[in-house]
Amino acid sequence: MTESPLTPPVAPDLIVPVQLHALTVSEPESDPGYFQRFGPNFTKMLEEKKAAEPEPGRGTQAPGTGVYLQWQLPEALATAHYDPDTEETTLPLVPNRWLVVRHHRVPSGRPGAGEVRAAAWLIHSDYLEYAHYDSAHGPGEAAFLSDDPETGAQREDWLGRAVDLRVEEWREPDNAPDLFLTAAGPGLLAFAGFQPYHPNVFSFHDTLKDLEGYGHNEPAPTTLSYCAIGWYSDDDGDILRRAADIPGLLPPVVNGPADVLRALGWALPGLTDRDDDGADAAEGPAPGPVRTVYSGTALGIPWDYYETYASARPKDYKPRVAVGHSTGDAFAALTHRRTRSARTAGLVKALYHGSIDSHDLPDGAAELERAAHTATFGAAAGGTTWVLVPRPGGGDEGLNGPVPPHLVDPPEWLHQLNTDQREFDALTIELAGLRERLRTLWWLKELPGDHPEGFDSEAAAQLDPEADGSPARRAAAVARRLAELALVIPHGTTSEEVEAAIEGFSRTKRLPPELELRRTFEESYHRTSDPVVVVEGAGVGAPLTRDPDDPLPCRTVEGLLETIRAGDEQWAPPAALPPLDLVEETSPLELPVLPAPGRALLAEFALLDRAARTADPDEPGRTVLDTALADPEQRLTGTPAEYTAVWIQPWLPMYLQWDLRYCPAPYMTGERVNWTFDGERYTWTGEGADPGNGQDGPEWISFANRAFLTPSVPHVLAAQTKRLARTYGQAGAAVLSRLRAGLGNLDLLSQTLDGFNDHLLMRDTGARQFTPDDVLALIGEAGHVAAPGTLNDDARFRFQPLRAGQFYFRDLRIIDRFGRCAVLTAVDGEEHLKFKPVRSAEATPSEPLRENINAPARFVQLPPRLLQEARTRLRLTSGMDGRTASAPAGPSALSGWLLVNHLDKTLLVYGPGGEPLGELRVIRTSRTEQRTEWTRLPSSPYEHASDLEAHHPHLAGMVAGLLGPIGPFQALMATINERLGETTDAGTGDTAVPARLVGRPVAVYRARIDLELKGEPLTNPGWHHALDPEREEYPAYTWPVRLGDPYLLTDGLIGYYAPADGSPERADYSTLYVTAERPDDPYLTSIGNGASLALPAREPGKEVSHHITVLADPHNPVHATTGILPVVDLTLPAEHVETALRRIRAAFRLGPLLAPVRTPAAPEEERRSGDGEHEGLVMIRPASWHGEWTWAEPEAEGGAVRWTERPLLAADSAPHPDDPAPQARAGYLMLRPALEEDPA
Repeated sequence: MTESPLTPPVAPDLIVPVQLHALTVSEPESDPGYFQRFGPNFTKMLEEKKAAEPEPGRGTQAPGTGVYLQWQLPEALATAHYDPDTEETTLPLVPNRWLVVRHHRVPSGRPGAGEVRAAAWLIHSDYLEYAHYDSAHGPGEAAFLSDDPETGAQREDWLGRAVDLRVEEWREPDNAPDLFLTAAGPGLLAFAGFQPYHPNVFSFHDTLKDLEGYGHNEPAPTTLSYCAIGWYSDDDGDILRRAADIPGLLPPVVNGPADVLRALGWALPGLTDRDDDGADAAEGPAPGPVRTVYSGTALGIPWDYYETYASARPKDYKPRVAVGHSTGDAFAALTHRRTRSARTAGLVKALYHGSIDSHDLPDGAAELERAAHTATFGAAAGGTTWVLVPRPGGGDEGLNGPVPPHLVDPPEWLHQLNTDQREFDALTIELAGLRERLRTLWWLKELPGDHPEGFDSEAAAQLDPEADGSPARRAAAVARRLAELALVIPHGTTSEEVEAAIEGFSRTKRLPPELELRRTFEESYHRTSDPVVVVEGAGVGAPLTRDPDDPLPCRTVEGLLETIRAGDEQWAPPAALPPLDLVEETSPLELPVLPAPGRALLAEFALLDRAARTADPDEPGRTVLDTALADPEQRLTGTPAEYTAVWIQPWLPMYLQWDLRYCPAPYMTGERVNWTFDGERYTWTGEGADPGNGQDGPEWISFANRAFLTPSVPHVLAAQTKRLARTYGQAGAAVLSRLRAGLGNLDLLSQTLDGFNDHLLMRDTGARQFTPDDVLALIGEAGHVAAPGTLNDDARFRFQPLRAGQFYFRDLRIIDRFGRCAVLTAVDGEEHLKFKPVRSAEATPSEPLRENINAPARFVQLPPRLLQEARTRLRLTSGMDGRTASAPAGPSALSGWLLVNHLDKTLLVYGPGGEPLGELRVIRTSRTEQRTEWTRLPSSPYEHASDLEAHHPHLAGMVAGLLGPIGPFQALMATINERLGETTDAGTGDTAVPARLVGRPVAVYRARIDLELKGEPLTNPGWHHALDPEREEYPAYTWPVRLGDPYLLTDGLIGYYAPADGSPERADYSTLYVTAERPDDPYLTSIGNGASLALPAREPGKEVSHHITVLADPHNPVHATTGILPVVDLTLPAEHVETALRRIRAAFRLGPLLAPVRTPAAPEEERRSGDGEHEGLVMIRPASWHGEWTWAEPEAEGGAVRWTERPLLAADSAPHPDDPAPQARAGYLMLRPALEEDPA
């Protein structure tokens, strides 16, 4: 154990408050129909390979009458911490001893009738019946796991016992085992939360049998109060002493006890509220606590065997339910239904997704929909690429500075590093796929029961790493290769480790100090999430988590409650505690092992119990405790514990449990596509599904499960409002603070239908035994196992790797911590046919499953989604050879630049680096005919457009498609003007670019689009498919990819040229695809829904790609929308764009121009050096804020034409008798960047 930073000489015990929930179960309330109480069955898990937790509706138990107590652990004790070094998750140890004390009035007919007396139990929470005590002290109560000492195999054991201290004296057991108990117990997330999981561990059932009145068989009516006090039987296990051993719990630097308490989210007056950590200059550090004691109370509980008590539990079928593809989606639909306002729904949706700041901007609504769509997917790493970049502050001179040689010509070791990294990434994906298959085979082979003939022997052969050609042999080889690659690639489990590894690697390569090796991340893979349910009116009573700004207030003995005012009296804690009931010699409880604060806490409890039993003389109908807690400043002396309150029947929603039926609506049936894509979302045509009888026919897939309910919606809304308030002034922040408080109290619960997607892949996600060590290295660990069904199961129908269809709920209910239920819908009375969930727009069926189907409003639609991780890849490729382009070292994706010259009504064409190439213009060939012709620009070597083919093949193709009839040329010019007018000009601030004088440049670049699956396609794990899986159909389906977004001001797409038929890498330049819905020229075709770029989703190495030529604004991204994956965008590297734009020279055709040439007089020094003899053209010189004007004209020389460029000399009124006669000239007025601005 690491030495704790809490080691003062004198240390008080820290009293940590816990919530003590008390559920009364009277005879009318014990009806099993009100409850869904169940517990884990580890015997079935171990012997039958079943999930530890039962399926919904199975293994339920009726509650007993009496009072169920549950103490809710503080968040700090129930929060796990992940250690990236060991890849292990650590939970703190929790208190393993609890004293439960009850105060009650003795029933009539018994000794001491009418007196307040006590009952007490010691809860031995970590009592493990078989493993530690060999049943010496009776049975345990909670199902647990332990190792059989004879075989070493796991077995079901039983945890926790209660000792009635009126009957048995408590002594700590000899040779007690080391502390081991955590909030997860045997490894179940719900262990500390769901009361039936932990009887006599974190809860206690008081049957009240000892309160049966004289001559009665049921407990007599009375008023009860309870107190629970917990502690560690071994101080070395205390959280304050173990905090330093838990990775990530404490900050890197801990200066004293206050820092530890702050890290736990706890506060102690006089310690955590002082900036100096409680230190005093004269006395040194203040003593901090080194031990914790936990305490909670339940006060003033009325008990009557025949009565029921009101709670926040909603009435059955009353809460409103919304369903969507994400929480924000469902909540927005619910808001729209409640307010009948689309704007209000949009605002709360924007607040939830964190885009409220930009919601009222022109693109705000579109950005919100994109964020909401992305929120319906989960992301996974897509790979890494290594690049060399100038180190910040390392001498980089910006865009105009020289590019370091290492960036122009990257070293060979960088190429090798990226080669190794690509292999590592690919093999990681391959190994995951191999292990998934091997894990399926191993699991099916180990399942009890009948197997297909020969299955076990064939599975064993495939699981044999020594067998030639077996998947296991390949997996072992891949694992070895990955271990080798890990030695030559910088890596680590934390960001600090990664940075250290990169620095070390850089030193071995002697990287110059002005450069930095940096990793960049490839596009993430995405997998669609499970549908989400939001419930309004569920009776939420607690937030998702405690506000970090409101730490849990703790106390010491000096801070306990001192007095309560009752009328004119001041009550203090009694000197003598109530005596124990049912003992021969009545005396107060004596428990030597009780920690020091225990006696004071019991006295405080006695005071509170008295106040809860006594009517307030000043407030009829209220108790002294009621009025004291309502006005603590006037009626209380001292500090009451957090959670001190008068009892109400608890309703603590924990689970959402459902039973639904899903009917697939296949994306394709044969050659027919059953879903249409409009460029944003998919709509079902109504064909392809077979719902059977509309209820539970053969074409329905049933799915029942349960998952934790959380008030995440109010939590997220409050957090987003808090973030927003920081951007406002004092007045605005105050308004938002009030809004935050209101949003945080919304009665909303939400939960994904966990396991829905996995169920369609025939996977079971229930909690199970860890994978044995002897096969772990081969098959790995996963959160699911194969669910093959029976030998005669229709696995081909049940396996749905492409999710598309509709479902409805047959049963939906909320289950609280004690197992109480609130039914939202059920088959009883055909309530499920009356159930009408609020559905988001995309979750609303576009067509009924069949004509006249019963109760169509109950159905929820799920549009097509891949259940395998996949990604849309939109990448720049070389403008020359199709290689992937990357900056700064890779080839440029630019093929060239276009610039509309509105003055001359021409289209200027430039090379990828901004060099002038030519001009497209309309000439008249006769009185009635016009055509588009190519004219080279000054200094261009390309006299004819066809000459471009060798060095600029894609520009050549595009230009060739514009020559001849003027229709294509005019259509392109109009399209450029129209689209640039509809998009934001993100380059307006760059006035140093001469091309801006003409207009907005248009980039012509190459890009590649493909849809990539993460690894091999998913395969069916059914009994008759697992050994030799057949390839599924979904990788052959094609999905439209819509490029560009005409409704987005920041989308830069003007148009694109799609691949030619039969040549995916060569574009067809006879057709330009544009965003306009109905173009008026045959040269233009509407992008529509993106059908021209339809692609299948394939595994790496087998992907089908479209190589396209894009015309776009260089400063704005181009978006790609598929509907089945998040929207992606593509942006040109800024260094390629800015460098090229500053080289572009504006050119204006001018002529005839009558102007002479002149050689200006030069200074003496220039004449002597010969630098002063420069002939210039005399004319009125245009203004030039940036750049220099020149004149370029063609001249004949030896039968050839060469271009002569002269500077401009300003015309003046002085006589120049030596000037030659002016000549009529035709040429170009050119504006080039000033020398100091020219990046060339």
